[in-house]
Amino acid sequence: MTRYRRRNENAATWFGWTAASVVFALAAYGIYYQFVVHAVNKMSQDLIESSSNASQKALARSRELQLEQQRQREEKEAKEAAAVEAQLRIQRLVQAKLQQKEKAWEAYYKPTRKCIEDPITTECANAHIRARNAFEASYKDPD
Repeated sequence: MTRYRRRNENAATWFGWTAASVVFALAAYGIYYQFVVHAVNKMSQDLIESSSNASQKALARSRELQLEQQRQREEKEAKEAAAVEAQLRIQRLVQAKLQQKEKAWEAYYKPTRKCIEDPITTECANAHIRARNAFEASYKDPD
């Protein structure tokens, strides 16, 4: 009977240790599972945050590029407008000088009465050409 009892005690002990081992293994697995779930959730959050940050940085960079392009367009338009304005000023100045020269010519050249009545004659044309050449040679801009 002692032998049977010992065997039963050994079996009970073995069963107890086995049950304890299973319980311990399940508890360890549960803890490990919680750890893995937590780590995966943390990695997911970090990934979402870094993705969001990258998106925000890309969006900010895109806005900066748009603003820079807008500034460059405005600067180019301003330069073009200034160039057009300068060209118009030059044209007005040239036109004013031409008008001033034409007034000086009208004051300088007084055709004869015969040339006023019949300006198509060779004598009048030659007189006009000689007077114009003399005027051009002597004319100085008043500037």
